[in-house]
Amino acid sequence: MVPRHVHVITGFGTSSPDAYQDTYGRYYEEIRAALDCPCLQTVSSRRMQAALANRVPFLGDILPGLEGGEVTVQALFMDDGREYDTVAKLIRVAREDGLSCRMSAPILKEQPSRVAEILMESHPERENHAYLLVTHGGPDGAGQGAKHLESIIREAGRGDMQLYTLQDFHSGRVFEELMKLKMKAVSTVPLMLTDGHHLREIRESLREHGDGMGLTLMETGSGLLREAWFRAMLLKMAREMT
Repeated sequence: MVPRHVHVITGFGTSSPDAYQDTYGRYYEEIRAALDCPCLQTVSSRRMQAALANRVPFLGDILPGLEGGEVTVQALFMDDGREYDTVAKLIRVAREDGLSCRMSAPILKEQPSRVAEILMESHPERENHAYLLVTHGGPDGAGQGAKHLESIIREAGRGDMQLYTLQDFHSGRVFEELMKLKMKAVSTVPLMLTDGHHLREIRESLREHGDGMGLTLMETGSGLLREAWFRAMLLKMAREMT
């Protein structure tokens, strides 16, 4: 018998089982303990399902078995993009087959003010120091959620916090702008859920280019799912959904 209400969390995941457990897995344990309804943990990518040795089910395989109850899907994606659209398509198909299901918006579109507030509080202004807010981005640059976050931060007068995409690092745009700003030190602030290979590449790139620019890499942030404040925010969002 399908429970009256089931809460499903899903996300792209990461190929490292240990990193997955420390991020998505940790949030799943917290939400399962906090909510009164059954909770299911899934991934939105079959490739990640295989990388995790099939220990976490694929969302598309789980949804058909939930027909007959009310389902809420908390999509753990920072912004719009291909992966979020993949989940939306899976849910659209399930709805057409009769599933009663609601899906959350991307995190930066749902909670931009709260994320901006915490980031500014936890990263105080320093002389000749820049904070690089790093987002995945896409062919058209940063997503709408990330751009809205940036506008909130700029309106607060924090010109030391700059938004960049992965492509900005690959193209060298980040380093061109840092040279113009004449900053002496930088810290990375990832707008990403886990510590994947993208963050490792960014850190290596900053260290490589920074030496020639006289630039010091002060701090390298972690994936946001490692942060207690971020998981607490997600939990609040889940309670509001259910």
